[in-house]
Amino acid sequence: MAPDSVSTLWSAVAPGLGNHLWQSTLAACVAGLLALALRGNRARTRYWIWMTASAKFLLPFSLLIGMGSQPALCRANGATVRGTD
Repeated sequence: MAPDSVSTLWSAVAPGLGNHLWQSTLAACVAGLLALALRGNRARTRYWIWMTASAKFLLPFSLLIGMGSQPALCRANGATVRGTD
C-alpha cells in the first residue's frame, strides 16, 4: 500500500473511530456507575448492564444508524412490512 493511500484511509476512518471510542468510554463509565448503584439488586440486573455496555462497544451507533437509514434492506427479499400496504 502506498503511503498516500494509507494517509487517505486513516483520515477517512479516524473521525468515526474517535467518536466510537469516546462514546464507548462514556457508556462504560455510566455502566460502571449504574452497576455500583445497583449492587444490592440481583446479579442478573448487573449482568445486563454490562452486556449492554459491551454491545455498545462492539456495535458503533453510526453502524446502527446507517443500517436503519437503508429502507431497501427491509424489502431486499421482496417481503412486505406490516402496516405499509
